[in-house]
Amino acid sequence: MDYIRKARRDFTDLASALAYRHHSIEQVVACLMDRQKDYFLHHRSLRPLRQKDIAADTQLSTATVSRVCRHRYVLFEGRIYPLQSFLATAYPSDTEGSVSDKVIMEKIAALIASEDKSHPYSDQDLSECLALSDRISVARRTVTKLRQKLNIPNSRIRRL
Repeated sequence: MDYIRKARRDFTDLASALAYRHHSIEQVVACLMDRQKDYFLHHRSLRPLRQKDIAADTQLSTATVSRVCRHRYVLFEGRIYPLQSFLATAYPSDTEGSVSDKVIMEKIAALIASEDKSHPYSDQDLSECLALSDRISVARRTVTKLRQKLNIPNSRIRRL
């Protein structure tokens, strides 16, 4: 009889854990879709959004949000995306308040694509271009990190 009671208790614990997991995933995805609706509906840039912001909106802990986002994928327009790809770090901008790292990466890629190949921009030059043209203040180290995420080599390697 004890075996049956223990098995039943284990079953109810597992069922409630699975229900909580499902509910947590639903909450996080709903919050993410709501916060990034311009991206999903109008194909605009991702807005800055951190796991901490989702945790505050859903009353879940940041650790729970992190676990939910890890190894989860979303099917959108026939393509599969990691849930974390819809999160974006915020960087200060004079014109828009803040911009996401994805927007800055697009701007860096565009600057590098249009540069003079015999005199390519250094990371410091890219940082200054972003500050002057787009009023986005990012450090050289940040430009380096974002350029590396784009798999773009440094200026010495890009030079013809």
